[in-house]
Amino acid sequence: MIDLSFWEEKKLQNSKENRGRGRPENNRDLDEDTLEKVIFDYFRKVELIITKRQRIDARTTTIARKLKKVPDCILKYVSSKCKYKNKNIDLVAESYCKAFVLGFLPYFGSHPDVSKFDLFLDFIVLSFPESKVKITLNELLEAKSLSRERFDGLSSQLKIRISASKASFHKLYLCNSSFNLIITKVLTNLSRMNLSKEDIIEKTLKNLIGVK
Repeated sequence: MIDLSFWEEKKLQNSKENRGRGRPENNRDLDEDTLEKVIFDYFRKVELIITKRQRIDARTTTIARKLKKVPDCILKYVSSKCKYKNKNIDLVAESYCKAFVLGFLPYFGSHPDVSKFDLFLDFIVLSFPESKVKITLNELLEAKSLSRERFDGLSSQLKIRISASKASFHKLYLCNSSFNLIITKVLTNLSRMNLSKEDIIEKTLKNLIGVK
């Protein structure tokens, strides 16, 4: 059901094919600069709902919730709505797989301590609708593509993801490699986003992950 290699091969094929020979399946620009613009534009919209008068915990919740939605931002840019909104779980998985390989990995990169497949599993837990996460994990367990220990760990991550406390966001940063990469990359690139509330966002994120 989950085949990262297919989209990795598709990415390679699309980069080599002559665009004059018919219309490629993915007609969006997926170079790093374009993906960065998509992410930066997303955070400029996030900035609009942050106010200095917000309580710190409310501001933290707002920012963290929007960070969890970054995969959705990539998904909407890279994949087709008729697939990621489909009732067929295989089509949903295909669209998220496409977004992961063609959008998430090129911009956020791989995690040094996590395999690409495990990173994608964390991506699923972070971004799939809750009911579809459960279906997908159960199918992977039945197919013996997941150990019971890993299944339990991912199920625990899902419970943390659907919570909305500062403590849960911190736990998610520690246990979910995709969320970890998103926060790390955003903190690295904040100064280049030209945000008027950059200092507030930076302070909130550093406080969230326990960095001074």
